[in-house]
Formats: sequence, structure tokens, C-alpha cells
Amino acid sequence: MNSKVLLLSFVFILFGLSVMGGVCAIDNSTTLGDNNIQPDTSNLEFTQNYTPTNINKNQVFEVLLNVKNTCPDTLHNLTILYKLPDQLNLIIWPDEYINNSIWSIDTLYPNEDKTLTLVCIPTASNHTYEFTTDTGLEMDVHTNPLADLAVGVDYIVGDDVITWIVNVINNGPDYAVNTVVSNLPTQLGVISSNLTKGFLLSNQWIIGDLASGEAQSLTLITNFVDGFEYNISVLSDTYDDNMSNNYASGIVKNKSVPVYNEILDSNATANPILLLMLAVVFVPFLRFKKD
Repeated sequence: MNSKVLLLSFVFILFGLSVMGGVCAIDNSTTLGDNNIQPDTSNLEFTQNYTPTNINKNQVFEVLLNVKNTCPDTLHNLTILYKLPDQLNLIIWPDEYINNSIWSIDTLYPNEDKTLTLVCIPTASNHTYEFTTDTGLEMDVHTNPLADLAVGVDYIVGDDVITWIVNVINNGPDYAVNTVVSNLPTQLGVISSNLTKGFLLSNQWIIGDLASGEAQSLTLITNFVDGFEYNISVLSDTYDDNMSNNYASGIVKNKSVPVYNEILDSNATANPILLLMLAVVFVPFLRFKKD
């Protein structure tokens, strides 16, 4: 009798342990992939954003992915696929973000939320980066177009006039929109002008849009003023990450050099005829002084 009771008690104990083990051994490990979300993670809420919202090439910005557990159960060992787009350099990321594509979360309690922060640098201008979670949430990050405008100025002095040659080129990869050259020396009095694109307005040359690699030229003839200081600039509405070549400045000097300056200039080539004339003039004088 006692053996039967012991046997039945042992069977009930084993049954109880198996039931308890079945309840306690639930593993909420879930991979969010191909929009196939397990029932225990269907109440996860995802939000994405980035800062700043206006981004240029080679500018640091942050991408933020937030997940919240709105179900009553605690979730363990979550694996969220969140691939980093191409042409984007990741410079700061947490340890739980693996291989530029996987966000691993050990535990997410009910009503708890966690945020993944990725610090990135875009390597392309005028480009859209697509961030997508496997729940179907999408976010586009677009970088601004990029221009690299450069201006060069030369002038020729002659007959009391200055002939100005102004050259502009866009070395950037994208269009330079609404390109304008400013501070032209029109206050000297414009005699004539010739340009390959756009039009003149007061002291500005309104070029308009310049494609990548496009160059335009302006020839301007004004009255001559010796010592005139000029500072000509070119700008557009498109972001320009190299402003060192957007300005050209200098002082006008009469480039015609008198003959005596050529003689005194040690870098000038001696004129044999002038040397002979000097010898004819000065040699008799030297002989006279010797006598």
C-alpha cells in the first residue's frame, strides 16, 4: 500500500515539474525578419528620426531607432535587423549593434523603450539613404547637393582703360543653382562688356545655374584708375564646402613698364643697343675726368 502511494506521489511530482518547466522555459528570442513577427512581439512599436535634418556631404549626423514593448510580457534576446545603407560611414555605435546590421537587446520589460543611436558621416552629395526596419518602417535621409565654385580674375591696362577677364567654373559634383558674381568694378565706368552666359545687373553678373564642370567667362572694359582695389566673389544657393576659391582680390597697377625701369631691373635682359648708347655717352666723360 505504501509503495503504491509513493509511486503515485512520484508520478504527480513529475507531472507538476513538467508543467512548471513548460511555463518557465518560454524563450522570447525573436528575429524580426521579412516582416514575420512572432506573436509575442507584435506589440513592439518602432520610431525613427535623425538630427540635424539638413545634412551635407561629410557632415556628422545621428540616426535614432527607438523600440517600445507595449505587450504585458517581458521579452528576452531580441534581434532586430537594421542594416546601415551603403556610402555611409559609421563612426560611433554601441556594442549591441553588430556588423552594421543587427541590434541585439537582452531584455525589454513591459512598457520599456530603448534607443539605438548611430553616428554617421555621408560620403555622397545629393543622395538618399534609406533606413528600414524589418517591421516595414522606413526613413529617408537626403544629403544636399554640392557645388565647388571658383573665380579667377585678370586684367590688362592700355589706353587709359582696363580690360577685365573674369572666369567662373563649378568644380563640384552637382548643379550650382542661381550662381552670382558680385563686386564687379562697374563703379569705374563700364565702356563695354561681353559675357558667355547670363546678364549684368549693377555690379553683379547673374549667371544662373552652372552644371558640374561648366565654365563661363565675362570680359568687361572700364576706365583706368591706378591703385584700384578689387574683391570679386562668386556664390550660389547650392552648398559649397570649399570657399577658399570663391574670391579674387588685388590692386590694379599699370603693367606698362618704362624703359629706364627695365634697365634698373636686375631681372630684365640687357639691351645691347642701349648699352652701346650709354658707353658712347659716358666713356668720353670718364676720360675727361681722368685727364
